[in-house]
Amino acid sequence: MPWSHDPAFDDSKLEKAVTVLGTLDRDSRVEAFRMDLRDSGVTDAGVNVLYELSKLRAVDLSRTAVTDAGASNLLHRFPTLRIETNDWSGKAYK
Repeated sequence: MPWSHDPAFDDSKLEKAVTVLGTLDRDSRVEAFRMDLRDSGVTDAGVNVLYELSKLRAVDLSRTAVTDAGASNLLHRFPTLRIETNDWSGKAYK
């Protein structure tokens, strides 16, 4: 499970991480994975790189700058994605 609780882990670092994780995503031995990005510096624009990860099943975006709109965009792309957060206005995500 890739994760970061570091505010310095921002969109550019997430993009680099997704490049590396793309190798795992293409590996037939890997069925699924989740990402813990809580307390990181990722934003709506940054999470768009997650679209490249077809085996992503859950992501924790607690205490990030990702908005409801950013989370909704992820759900539009990945309808079964579980988005974990405790920050948004009472909306429940899968």
